[in-house]
Amino acid sequence: MWIVAAISAALVDQTQRFCQKVGLAGFFANALSASIPTFIAAGLTALAGAMGGIPGLNSPSVVVVSGIIVLLAGLSVLGAAQDAIDGYYLTSAARGIEVLMMTLGIGIGTALALQISTALGVGMSISPYVTLGGSPLFGTLGAMLVAPGFCLATYTGTRATMLGIALSGAAWIIFELVSLFQFSIGPTVAIPAVVIGFAGYYLHRQLRVPELAITTAAIISLLPGLAVYKGLFLLMEDSEAGAYVTAIYVQFSVVIGTGIGLAAGLSIGAYLARKQIGTDRSAIRARRRGVGAY
Repeated sequence: MWIVAAISAALVDQTQRFCQKVGLAGFFANALSASIPTFIAAGLTALAGAMGGIPGLNSPSVVVVSGIIVLLAGLSVLGAAQDAIDGYYLTSAARGIEVLMMTLGIGIGTALALQISTALGVGMSISPYVTLGGSPLFGTLGAMLVAPGFCLATYTGTRATMLGIALSGAAWIIFELVSLFQFSIGPTVAIPAVVIGFAGYYLHRQLRVPELAITTAAIISLLPGLAVYKGLFLLMEDSEAGAYVTAIYVQFSVVIGTGIGLAAGLSIGAYLARKQIGTDRSAIRARRRGVGAY
């Protein structure tokens, strides 16, 4: 399953790069990319039916979700919440529309691939829900594996990458500890975000590493991209009216709560660090230039 997921994600990434080179709109690029893991899952389902089963490949939903995970709009949700908190409401609304369109492209690409597979005689159903399990140790290791992937994709330096990996592990450990108190999703993600925001600015001042790179890498595993996908997937379901209203409401509540919690936590943490350590000279000069421009 791990090998299939890795191959699927790599194909999706290369498809995205090709679509960017030819200038294809993001909506269509996401639809095309999302169809790839769906077709892979359909092919494996057909192969398993012919062979009487393939060990370890009994869940096509996991294959699809693991393939499209690189397309999910978690960072855009965080950016929209951050802009709203900072008072840039128009930009925040634009980012919200971006989240909607990019995720809708994923849902349409997955649905079309499913319809084509069904027409070819491959009976397969996809659920947006995947079973999450494992110990906190495996969750921490998973978060620490996600962070370097983000750093490599954004050409982050070696030192900042190592710091991002360490902070991602710390963020997940704090998240697991806070989850024991069964708070709502907002405070649960906000508390580790405060710690990461403080640590990110402190490391930026002490080691001269990019604050945004290490803080984003640290909280990348907490982003609500999968919840966005679940909500839109349920909206596209061909079901009786009102059957999924509660589930859709829950998913989008998770999206909003997570986005605002992470954005607020990072802002509060950075603010506390600036109060404790002081604002760096480059930020002071930028503020003075901004005041002089009015």
